[in-house]
Parts: sequence; C-alpha cells; structure tokens
Amino acid sequence: ADEFYILRSAGYSGLFTFELATTPMRLGTLVADIGERGREAILRSLEIDHLVTAGYTFACLGMGGVLAAVHRVSLGMKVIEFGLIAAALGVAENYSLRRAATGYPDGATAAPVVTITAIMKMIFLGLAFVCVLAWPVRTFLR
Repeated sequence: ADEFYILRSAGYSGLFTFELATTPMRLGTLVADIGERGREAILRSLEIDHLVTAGYTFACLGMGGVLAAVHRVSLGMKVIEFGLIAAALGVAENYSLRRAATGYPDGATAAPVVTITAIMKMIFLGLAFVCVLAWPVRTFLR
C-alpha cells in the first residue's frame, strides 16, 4: 500500500499515468520526477499488477468455461481467447514498464510499447466483457 502513497505524493495516480505516457520524453520525465523511491514503488506495483493479470486471466478462463458449458461454445472460446491475448499484452506491458523504471534514464524508450500494449490490453478485456454480456442479452432476446 506504500507504493500508492509514494506515487500519489508525486502527483500521479498509480501505474496508469506511466502506462499512458506515449512518448519516451514524457515517460523519462515521469520516471525522473518520482526519484529512486518512486522507481522502487513502480517495481512493487508491477509485482501486484502481475497478480491482477492472473486474476483477469482466470476470470476469463472461468467465464469462457461457463459459457461453453451452457452451449455457448463460440462465445466461451472468444472470452478465453480475448482473456489470454490481454494477459500476454499485460505481461509485455509490465516488462516494458519495468525496463523503463530499472533502466533510468535510458529505459524511457519503451514508452510507445508500454502505451500500445496497455491500450490493446484494455481493448481485449473490453471485448471479453462484451462477449460475457452477450450471453444474457442473446438469451433474453430469444
């Protein structure tokens, strides 16, 4: 929980600010602003983020399995596929952000990769969520 307060005291709302830095210059400035203690907080936050990634991966696998079990195999497979793609993107994003934090000041070149993988991860999680919601909607409309 200390990580949250370190990043907040520097004026940032957690990892999300760093994920959406978009340019190496912006990410370099963010990483420089938080100092050594802030970079350590980012690394601890990334460890927590790996657990979050595992959580949504298992949720997608579970919901995909439920959908497949109730004869919505195609929806279930989409949820599983989207969840696994999002997990892979989340791992790539965390790796790139870790490289930016540990490779300061040169690690900021990872900014485009961090931003693209973060946005794509959210898109695939959104698609998985839409597929899960499609099940009751399709059932209700029949």
